[in-house]
Amino acid sequence: GAILAQTVHAAVDFCMQHPQEASSWHTNSNYVVCLSVKDENELMLLARKLETNNVKHVIFREPDFDNQATSISIEPCDKGKKLVSNLPLMFKEKQVEQKPAPSLLKRMKWSFNILKNNLEYKI
Repeated sequence: GAILAQTVHAAVDFCMQHPQEASSWHTNSNYVVCLSVKDENELMLLARKLETNNVKHVIFREPDFDNQATSISIEPCDKGKKLVSNLPLMFKEKQVEQKPAPSLLKRMKWSFNILKNNLEYKI
């Protein structure tokens, strides 16, 4: 739950700090995808690449985790997509290793069907 909460914080912060980009994204695509990195160092390396390539982004730092950078939200653009194209989907390994209960699996499939046509970048 904590990882997902960090992801939501970063997305909301991006919408607040970049309202025009958020509005355009919501109107024109509304795609979302959650990706993962190994650790904070890899997250900050990505942030530096985004900065160098002039890709708007917001880093969320969690006060309860010693103000560590825990998530980043990236503007929807081709440069951003290219910079994250090598990152794995969030929780991909855990879904392969663990088989959820059938009722949870049904909910997961339902959620996937809702989201599978949506593809933006969210770490």
